[in-house]
Amino acid sequence: IWLGCMRKEYKQMQICPKCNASYEDDLKECPKDNTALKPMAENLQKNPKIEDVIQVATHEMTAVVDLEKMEAMQEDAEKNIVTGESGAGMVSIEMNGKHNVSSLNIDPSLLTEEIELLEDLIIAAVNDAVAKVDKSQKDNMSDLTGGINMPPGFKMPF
Repeated sequence: IWLGCMRKEYKQMQICPKCNASYEDDLKECPKDNTALKPMAENLQKNPKIEDVIQVATHEMTAVVDLEKMEAMQEDAEKNIVTGESGAGMVSIEMNGKHNVSSLNIDPSLLTEEIELLEDLIIAAVNDAVAKVDKSQKDNMSDLTGGINMPPGFKMPF
């Protein structure tokens, strides 16, 4: 983020130190309270506030993410099928990128086991599939953003 703040567009962004409103044009004063605006990069380096850092990060993400690619990625998420497995493949689940389960396969030999074992294997297969979907989405998002990593816990909007 700090390197991004030094990019040309951040040097042009202005922030009101009084109300923390930001402006991308060449205003000299805040229209809300007539306070002199300061460059966003200067404000972040001297007085970093989480709101400002988030605003700059959001601005950077918006500038980097190609919206057409994002829409295509959302459409592809439904077509992207992963298989989660447990018990050495005795239980398998197919799940798409929207976390919808399309199939569940259970080896018939497990039907003679206790129900708790079968439940645990199904849960493990679902968790494996979810992890694979999340990794696939993270990889796709990294490609989309040109290698900029998403914050921990960030989920795609689908």
